[in-house]
Amino acid sequence: MHPSGGFSGAAWSPKGDRIAVLEGGLQPRAVIWDARSQLKESAVRLDAPAAGALTALDWHPSGTFLAAGGANNVLVVWSLGSAPAIVYTRPCSDKVNCLAFNGDGSRLAVGCDDGSLYMFDVSQDVKPASPKPSTKEETPEPEMDEDSDTK
Repeated sequence: MHPSGGFSGAAWSPKGDRIAVLEGGLQPRAVIWDARSQLKESAVRLDAPAAGALTALDWHPSGTFLAAGGANNVLVVWSLGSAPAIVYTRPCSDKVNCLAFNGDGSRLAVGCDDGSLYMFDVSQDVKPASPKPSTKEETPEPEMDEDSDTK
């Protein structure tokens, strides 16, 4: 729980099936809840000591990344793969109050306590995994000649 006794941020997943809630403290983490069953699905430790207490949270539109901002003027994006890892960090001018990805996930807007607004291009660092190519060989359909006579 956050040192003040509560949570410091929450965000719905893009599909609306999960909710991530920030728990502050010395070891911040995002607790991910299943929205239908209202049961805890997982807890992801968000290792970013430089960020300090985490104050804002948003899901990437792909549902595979979480972005959070901290009281120590730092923005961090984590991949939620099998081993959560930092994929992007940026300093900000003051405590991060709010943040949001754009619709395609290529940009991240960050609002700070001092009134600064940042728009970071994260398209090169925050990329969802590409679907695996099909291993099935496709055989083209035989072309039929309209003039041919089939008997």
